[in-house]
Amino acid sequence: MNRKLDKDFIVHFKEGGKYHKLLSAVKADHELTLEIRINSEIKVYYNKGLLLTLSRKGEKPLSDGYCRDSVKPKLDLNSPETYLDAAKRLIISHSRKIEFTIQQKIAAANQLSDSEYFVVDMEWQYPQGDIPEAERLYKSRIDIVAVERSTNDIVLFELKQGTGALSGDSGVDGHYHKSSLLMGNNDFCRHLEQDVRNILNDKVELGLIDYEIPERFGIVKQMFIYAYDKDAARERYERNFAFELEKLGVSSIYIDTRFNDYGLQRK
Repeated sequence: MNRKLDKDFIVHFKEGGKYHKLLSAVKADHELTLEIRINSEIKVYYNKGLLLTLSRKGEKPLSDGYCRDSVKPKLDLNSPETYLDAAKRLIISHSRKIEFTIQQKIAAANQLSDSEYFVVDMEWQYPQGDIPEAERLYKSRIDIVAVERSTNDIVLFELKQGTGALSGDSGVDGHYHKSSLLMGNNDFCRHLEQDVRNILNDKVELGLIDYEIPERFGIVKQMFIYAYDKDAARERYERNFAFELEKLGVSSIYIDTRFNDYGLQRK
């Protein structure tokens, strides 16, 4: 099951369609992220909080969990900005992991015409519902999926922030080994490439991005993004992890969160 929008659903986002004003409002708000999901669904996120789901069944607004102490805002498709602003305020009032905020900022900053790594999706997951449980891959959710412009390689980015989540099974070494298993699975790679192509096609058609989709993609590879706000944290990451990863052919990109620059560049 791939991430792809049905043609009869996309038409609702065109000029005169019922979701055209909503799409225009989302595109104008650079704090929002629109992602393509399975079953021809669109999900709109703010700080990685799910703000709105759109499908052939209709609209599914903000979760009740965000509205326990307030009235849930109503979506008016003729004036969607009111709902979007109210929903954003409710999401921001609930604590979210800083990693999620950084993740969304990275996605927004790397969908430009000159982006070295063009972000395609966040939290992409390999569907395994039809695979026997004993044969399923252990880790199949990817923080950020991007395409490297110079090679057309598909990059699986793992985002790490600070010093608290670098060791152990969910740390750098654990993710390296799990991602290596994913990349060695032919079905995983085929499904990933098809999803990347579908998502790019749909986002181009929706007018969300300007991207020339290659006839063929390169290899699937993994990289790490390390976000930090102290020089000592970066030095520790480089000393304990980055140098060893480089020996394995896995590069790291650094984001200094003290500066408002979330572009992915190898320096």
